[in-house]
Amino acid sequence: MTTEYTEIAVKKFRADGFVTLSKFDSKGENLYICDQKSNAITKINTQTYDIDNKFIEHKGVIWSLGLLDNDIMISASGDFSLIIWEISTGNIILKKSTNGIPKLVKTNNSENIAAIYVEQTLKNKSNEIMILRNITKSELKEDNYFETNFISFENNDIITSMEWNDNGELITGCDDGSVKILDYMNGGNIIRSGKIHDKAIRSLEKSDKFEKCWLTSSLDGSAKEINIETFEIINTYKVDFPINVASYNYNNRKIYLGGGVDAMSIAQNDNNDLTLKVFARGGKMKNVINGHFGPIRHLNFSKSNKNFTTAGQDGVVIVYLIDDTTASTNATEQIELNKGLSDKELLLNDIFSGIKATQNNEDIKTDVVIMNNLGYRAPKNVATVRYIPGMAKTAEMIEDEKKQKDFQLERESKRKEKQTNDNSWEKQGDDRRTYGIKVFGLPANIKENKVRDIFEPYGRFAGRGLKMKLTEKDFKKVDGSSKHYKDLMVIINYASEDSANRAVYEMDKRSYEQVLIDVQHMS
Repeated sequence: MTTEYTEIAVKKFRADGFVTLSKFDSKGENLYICDQKSNAITKINTQTYDIDNKFIEHKGVIWSLGLLDNDIMISASGDFSLIIWEISTGNIILKKSTNGIPKLVKTNNSENIAAIYVEQTLKNKSNEIMILRNITKSELKEDNYFETNFISFENNDIITSMEWNDNGELITGCDDGSVKILDYMNGGNIIRSGKIHDKAIRSLEKSDKFEKCWLTSSLDGSAKEINIETFEIINTYKVDFPINVASYNYNNRKIYLGGGVDAMSIAQNDNNDLTLKVFARGGKMKNVINGHFGPIRHLNFSKSNKNFTTAGQDGVVIVYLIDDTTASTNATEQIELNKGLSDKELLLNDIFSGIKATQNNEDIKTDVVIMNNLGYRAPKNVATVRYIPGMAKTAEMIEDEKKQKDFQLERESKRKEKQTNDNSWEKQGDDRRTYGIKVFGLPANIKENKVRDIFEPYGRFAGRGLKMKLTEKDFKKVDGSSKHYKDLMVIINYASEDSANRAVYEMDKRSYEQVLIDVQHMS
């Protein structure tokens, strides 16, 4: 039976001050955490949830971390320095001073390259973007590494988020709500840009499933899916608090949003929602997850399973063990311990799980958090009376029979209406002519969700959106034999003419499973 609330087993780590960073490596094998006061990078093994190592050298807050698959890590700190580490040994390979505070580090594993955004502390100086190329252990050992592999250019924007695109473009989100694509090989020239939000863009994330689709989040209280080439807004998700981070879940079917009002601004805002919001992609909010007592600053999904982590201004890092079946036993034990506590004690226990905020704390606790399922509908508790032929029917029975009859009539009416709509789908007039497209050549057994994955990135579907019609024919060959042939026609209706035009332009004569598909406008 569906329940109104779901308990999620979690691991909680108490940092020293607010958390500045929490992220998995590309394989999901390790979790890296940085905080406000320790000036250290904590590495946690996600198989055992033991602390594997602490990287200690910086003298200021570590704001960002870049991880490469070749055993190299780059950290950026408020002590005006970058450090390049060898992860396996914890040794420092190189250290470089900066002219400002390095706020963002983003690495590109396919090219062993990193971009570092440096924010100036003086008004008369421009901000800077530094590019490190050929980040390998052999190259880093060369005495002239920075002379041959270092690029730097000025940037007049205040960059609040930054990511690499697969084609090597550097994508930046700015404090004015704009997204700008930079050519780092040509002095940071702007390739294209678009105004997406009204306030600062706090996160950028590329969809692993939908081509050209990126997810942005902003302090204006919205997250948006955009086409990174045209800046068309595909979907918008709104909440009533500033959003610090938005992320796709493991299969890109849900959107997770986290944020909240900063502690410095809480007195100016009546609503400070600190829960994690879960939206169905392109749809409504489905779940709300409790757990933090301060604004959520980071959200990161593992690439190896369904687990994810959040980090908040409350100094707590939470790992949600969606794939960890063994965690449920410990979670149940924790529920038993929680019984009998007051509401305030339950709240504090839910946030901190009994973790003491000590300077040298290294405890990782098992706990549970609560997820509210917004689509829940309580079952009706109706007592039924068995009818025996010959007995007088009660008023309730007569009313129930009438409802059943009305329901059957309504269902039959809807069935006929649907059949009429289906028959007229291909005969629609000028109202859909410029928005509909027809697709031929796709495999006869292709699933509808796969077709949506291919064509949704070009724009939002309108109305029923998509219809698949399979025809079967027998053709006679010259020798007199016959061959059975299945032909699939897909009709897609877009909300805008521009979306339909792009879909035809991009997909017509495109090869799919070694067959050229035919995409054309509805005539």
